Amino acid sequence: MAQAANYLRTTDEVFGVPTVNIKKKSKKTGNDYSVDAISSLEVVCTGDPEKIERNGEVSYKYSVFYMKKNLTFEVNCPNAIKIGGVKQVILTNLFGGPVPNSSKAWFKADRISFPASRK
Repeated sequence: MAQAANYLRTTDEVFGVPTVNIKKKSKKTGNDYSVDAISSLEVVCTGDPEKIERNGEVSYKYSVFYMKKNLTFEVNCPNAIKIGGVKQVILTNLFGGPVPNSSKAWFKADRISFPASRK
C-alpha cells in the first residue's frame, strides 16, 4: 500500500535562520539525542506566560511573533520572565517539529530572556 505524501519543513526553513546541531538529554528516559536548533532568535512576546505542569515538570508557554517572516507561534521554555505587555525577547536554542496528524508545529527553547540594552 502506498504512503501518503508528507511535507515537513525543518526549523531553518520555517524561520529562514541557520541551525546548529545540539545535544540534549531526555528528562523522561535519560537518553541522549540531538536536535537542529536556532542558537538565538529575537522575537516579540505578546504577553505573560502560561504556566504548564505536566508529569511533575513545570514549563512556561509564551505567545510570540517573528517579524522577519510574519509568523506567530507558541513556544515552551523552562524559565519564566514577566513580560507585562508586548516586548522583544531572545529565544535560546529554539527547536521544534510537527504535531502528529495536524498542520501545526510545536516549539521549545532552552531559555527566554530580554535582549541586552542597546546603546
